[in-house]
Amino acid sequence: MSCRPVENVPIPLSYPRELHQGLWGGEAVIKGYQHRGRNASLIPHWWVPSLHRTVLYSEVLDRWMELVVTQRAVQLVHDHHGLDMYLLKVGRYAVVLKTRACDIVSLLGLRIKREILLALARGSLWPDDPKRREELLKKYSEFIVPEEQVEWYGLTVGEAIKKLRVEQAAAGPPPPLKHQYRAELIEKLKFLRDNPETVSAPESDSWLSKMNPFASRTVEKT
Repeated sequence: MSCRPVENVPIPLSYPRELHQGLWGGEAVIKGYQHRGRNASLIPHWWVPSLHRTVLYSEVLDRWMELVVTQRAVQLVHDHHGLDMYLLKVGRYAVVLKTRACDIVSLLGLRIKREILLALARGSLWPDDPKRREELLKKYSEFIVPEEQVEWYGLTVGEAIKKLRVEQAAAGPPPPLKHQYRAELIEKLKFLRDNPETVSAPESDSWLSKMNPFASRTVEKT
């Protein structure tokens, strides 16, 4: 039996802008080469996922949405028993793991997931049906996180920078540190004035003074 090295190179994927306008279920465009004949040379070829329009329902948002999807995305939604669970969880056999943003690979999917998380955090889902709202809050209780964290989820870098600048402008400029240091110095001087019996001697930075066991660092005032 002869052994030979086998290349294990990851398949290069290309993510076009259209990917962020739908749910592709992790699929992407693949660029490669193929043989068109027995003696023909390799010819560049693009493999593009098959896309179609369908309607998906979010029970948290109580909304039907027309989306461009792949067959794999539809299968993942069915495997997770709904669009909400697909966006909030990941994997066909590891449903206890939450979906990371990089696993959705779609700005539209992140927008929908952010809206779902905000509705759960605020408790604003199904405003006209309190019973249904309590059922869904109990069902998705493991995904409820503080609202201040959800507000940053699913934003692009530009949107996050813009949001940060707006919050900083609303909070006002931070106070200069010199005011804090001056207040601390005043408090320290007041303490020394009110407690004159103990005065700390200035410490020397010399390493010889630190090794001297007879050096006194605190003197009592008489």
